[in-house]
Amino acid sequence: MNAASLVSHSDPKICQQCRGRCCQGQPGLWVDPDRFFSMFPMPSFLSLQNCQKSLGQFGIGFRDIDGVLIPCPQTHEFGCIFLGPEGCAFSETNRPCQCLALMPSIDTLLSDDIHCHLPQQASTHNAMTMWRRFWKATEEYVI
Repeated sequence: MNAASLVSHSDPKICQQCRGRCCQGQPGLWVDPDRFFSMFPMPSFLSLQNCQKSLGQFGIGFRDIDGVLIPCPQTHEFGCIFLGPEGCAFSETNRPCQCLALMPSIDTLLSDDIHCHLPQQASTHNAMTMWRRFWKATEEYVI
């Protein structure tokens, strides 16, 4: 996945009526490390500790998925901290990859369940694979 291939599947009518059910649970992940660090530059000496310290002030945290730390917006009792009354506080281009890639479904409005779909390139498994590779390359990753 790269920034050029990332397409927003947002449907403003469905998303407005839904009121961000997807954001009220676990926030989306940034799947692509290159895209993430193009938006949130880090010091030249990159370590997980530097990332956590620097990104925390911007409301960015990490979710541990099977031992791999992947950046995502921090949460509070209502879900993603960037979800406000007018929707997402992030500009559309800076939203996590999974948020942009999520394909809205009208069925979500007709039930209590989220029926939206993530394409394979934005899957949690793909995010885990890409970030595991990234952390191993920085020699900060511990299995």
